[in-house]
Amino acid sequence: MRYFKDRAEAGQLLAEKMKDYASVNCAVLALSEGGTVIGAEIAKRLHASLFLLPMEDIILPRELEPLASMSAAGTFTYNPSLSSIDLEEMNMESRAVIDKLRLETFQKLNRMISKDGPIDRKLLKRHVVVIVSDGLYSGLSLDVAEDFLKPITNRRHSAGFADLQRRHYGQDTHVNN
Repeated sequence: MRYFKDRAEAGQLLAEKMKDYASVNCAVLALSEGGTVIGAEIAKRLHASLFLLPMEDIILPRELEPLASMSAAGTFTYNPSLSSIDLEEMNMESRAVIDKLRLETFQKLNRMISKDGPIDRKLLKRHVVVIVSDGLYSGLSLDVAEDFLKPITNRRHSAGFADLQRRHYGQDTHVNN
């Protein structure tokens, strides 16, 4: 098990492993604020643009697991660990609460990104998108990123996304603070 001194070191080591991508049209998409530190090191090494996709979990009152997660771009993704029956039941029982939480979350995320607005997906088109985070606790943030990127990816890339998540989720990628 390998731990890093800090997020910058983690980014530098990852960037070294990805140096072959320096000649490819790349963009780095950070899924968390801590991920931007890692992503900045990768973006420097690959001569790539760095973007932050802020997201927030939506948790219903008296629930432990997030119902969904929402990005600043408005992408709303249900938690795949919840069954379709559970989701249907929660939606029927708590529709007004869910709508209120969605609106509050969207407003909070948009205050966070302020005048710049959400990422323009066109800036990522025809790029290899490197996705970074400083922690993937449930895989939900990867699902949000996949939904965000769907309009600019083809089926082959989306299938690769799901395969990547199945193969790598659960491996120890912890970064010490």
